Amino acid sequence: MEGSVRLAAQAFLTVLPLLMTVAAFAPRGVQDLLVDSLRAVLGARGDTLEEVRRAFAATGPTRDSVGAVGVVVTLVSATAFSRALQAVCERCWHLPRAPLGAAVWRWLLWLVVWLAVLLVQAPLRGGFGSGAVTGLVLSVLSAALLWWWTQHLLLGGRIGWRNLVPGALLAGTGTVVLS
Repeated sequence: MEGSVRLAAQAFLTVLPLLMTVAAFAPRGVQDLLVDSLRAVLGARGDTLEEVRRAFAATGPTRDSVGAVGVVVTLVSATAFSRALQAVCERCWHLPRAPLGAAVWRWLLWLVVWLAVLLVQAPLRGGFGSGAVTGLVLSVLSAALLWWWTQHLLLGGRIGWRNLVPGALLAGTGTVVLS
């Protein structure tokens, strides 16, 4: 329970500023894809969706004032989410904490892959034009694969791939059902 509350807090405190920073530097097409994917994942509609679109469109001045140092600070602070996720995975498997030097690159890599997966959620959930049923199957499959890889990455390969499958299937299915 404590781990899930910590993950939720980290998501709101670190992931949202990361998304705003990404939107500030992303081309308009990527911003639109990000908005569509957030709509698909979070179910944002109406005024909320328009507010997100306006926030992303207004990031031009943010880009000018943030600069490279701001991007690095945002990225480093966003690793708090991947660090919390790693801690939950380690606790679930009763593993000691990984050495800091061995884990830092994993936190950053996980964030980059997570952002890439987030960007394709809208077309994925639409089944790339094939329909809702195909989209549902692809969404569950991609979410399970992401959770499977996430556990393997953040645990540093200390648990075999096969043992990670049940948790990945449950987490992936739960993620899609929840969203």
